[in-house]
Amino acid sequence: MVRKNGKLEEVYADLVIAADDTPSTIAKYLNLYRNDDTQLATTFQYQMSMNEKEIDKVIGNSIEIYFGSSWVTGGYTWIFPKRNILAVGNGIWNNFVKKHKLYLKKLLDYFIKNHPVAKEKLRKAKILYSHGAPIGFSKVLKRHYDNEALIIRDAEHFVSYATAEGFYYSMKSGKMATDF
Repeated sequence: MVRKNGKLEEVYADLVIAADDTPSTIAKYLNLYRNDDTQLATTFQYQMSMNEKEIDKVIGNSIEIYFGSSWVTGGYTWIFPKRNILAVGNGIWNNFVKKHKLYLKKLLDYFIKNHPVAKEKLRKAKILYSHGAPIGFSKVLKRHYDNEALIIRDAEHFVSYATAEGFYYSMKSGKMATDF
């Protein structure tokens, strides 16, 4: 079913290319998920405003990654500079979130207020808004296809275990799907 001009219509196709999101509605419908919390992470992030000159002074063009169970158990915290904005967030494997009953917002607030280096760097930053997102890694799906569908982009969960980066792989899988 798709919504067209405000009305739901049935649509038939030989193949659906699912590029919906994480978690993928199509992959769920096709029962492709393993339901494995060791292959899913949760993220929480603030977009924080800061003068561009101040960002250059305290962070520059560097991406900062902070590890350590004092700040985040089973994950890491980051500071990514943008133009007049800092993305400051954390990501944690879902199995750690459940096992330790972790609250990402509380952990991030604690980090911003108490980390000996980051608290000074973020002193002049002001929170604009927050958001969170799930991140799935490649083994979260049993397979990336079905007789009826090909799962691509964010829905496919092509996120690197080493860097937690997935944009490049997501775009590449989308491009490859157009070559079919």
